[in-house]
Amino acid sequence: MTNNTTTAISITDLHKHYGDVHALKGVNLNMTQGEFIALIGANGAGKTSLLSVLMGLLPQSKGDVQILGGKPGDMAVRQVSGVMLQSTALPDALKVRELVELFRSYYPAPRPLDELLALTGLGDLENRRYKALSGGQQRRVQFALALAGDPQLLFLDEPTVGLDMEVRREFWRILDSLKARGVTIILTSHYLDEIEALADRLVVIKEGEIIANDATGNIKRRVEHKNITCQTKLATAELEKIGGVLSVVQIGRLKTIATNTENTVLQTLLSNDPDLTDLMVESSSLEDAINSMIGSDADEETNHTHEAM
Repeated sequence: MTNNTTTAISITDLHKHYGDVHALKGVNLNMTQGEFIALIGANGAGKTSLLSVLMGLLPQSKGDVQILGGKPGDMAVRQVSGVMLQSTALPDALKVRELVELFRSYYPAPRPLDELLALTGLGDLENRRYKALSGGQQRRVQFALALAGDPQLLFLDEPTVGLDMEVRREFWRILDSLKARGVTIILTSHYLDEIEALADRLVVIKEGEIIANDATGNIKRRVEHKNITCQTKLATAELEKIGGVLSVVQIGRLKTIATNTENTVLQTLLSNDPDLTDLMVESSSLEDAINSMIGSDADEETNHTHEAM
């Protein structure tokens, strides 16, 4: 393995077949060392297949994949990689400290134990058994295990699911510090606020192909409209007939109107319903841009409103 290159991941014409299903269709993607990218796509888009190939869990059907100068699954690559999956089965009778020590033993140059426990907020839980931890505490342990080998490359699959906002933001701080150390990070997340806060680049996958690969801000600017949200007596069908209205979505008592002519639409709204309430006008969001590319009925990857329990 080479360590003197700035290229962390190089993917050329990657294909993956499952029988007659063509899950990945000529994917090309490069990442530099220390870069942070987010992958997003609806169920069945090929995102999981791509991650599985990169992690060495599945062989590619065609194409070339280079990771830190080696091949996916190579021992040298695995020893400098960390993985945190959305669902992980661990020996739940072991104590936190025992689990972290076990995983550290798998690596030639692991991160110091006490440093790991402190970094992930497990110092006060090190003598608790894994099965006695809350869901959020177990996610902290899984994060510590992903960092046990002091990785150069980190795969994170929905790392903050089940965590409240305060703990999520602490995870963000840790990930920022890892990126500053030159760790290359690949993230999948339901939370678009998380992606906006962390990722240098967003890669959108649809039907086995990358349809967008750009800075998050650039992708967000692909959709230039305003969202008018309000509570109004006007029916959705009436709102859709207003000139300049692109779409209307109702969630609960509020209706959100997308438009490129917000001033005209606002005047019409207020004229037809002067008693409307909860009026708010916002610029288009990253969610709007994603939905425009992969459809508003895509899975929860595009839903930034889901809150952790």
